[in-house]
Amino acid sequence: MTVWFLDACGLINLYASGQLTELARHQGRPFVLVPNVVREAGWIFERQGQERGGRVAISLDPLIRGGVLEVIESSTAVQRRFLQIAAELDDGEAMTIAAAEELDGAGVVTDDEAAIRYLKALDGPAVTSSLTLLRTQFEGADAVDQREALLNIRICARYLPGPRHPEIEWWRATLVTEAS
Repeated sequence: MTVWFLDACGLINLYASGQLTELARHQGRPFVLVPNVVREAGWIFERQGQERGGRVAISLDPLIRGGVLEVIESSTAVQRRFLQIAAELDDGEAMTIAAAEELDGAGVVTDDEAAIRYLKALDGPAVTSSLTLLRTQFEGADAVDQREALLNIRICARYLPGPRHPEIEWWRATLVTEAS
């Protein structure tokens, strides 16, 4: 089973969805973070019905203590590789990819299009999106739960998948049910 490293956008989206703990339980292991991601993922927006409220701090400590998340320190080799990748990607994505490369069977959860392209060209760690993890988790689940998770991502994380995102049809179909 894949050990999934979360970059900042993946962490923010899954945190906002309200499904991070369930996803970790389902996979039977914590998601892994590098310190750069912990620093970058500082807040989401509060949800007030269908509207966005003020900023709310992301509280990772209870999730770390609860075994949902694990923060790892970077080796010297990861630091060197990070410097190479950071020439092409943002720091959080670069450090996450460098750390995932060092661990056999690791993958990266990201919603950053540049990071996804980079990883697919690498022939290295597996790559998936937060929406793909959620869709897989939600197969056969109640449509209301799916819709609420996606609304949380849209409102609290301010995330909208691009038109070529592999889960765009699921996203649209799930949120269309909202208007029904």
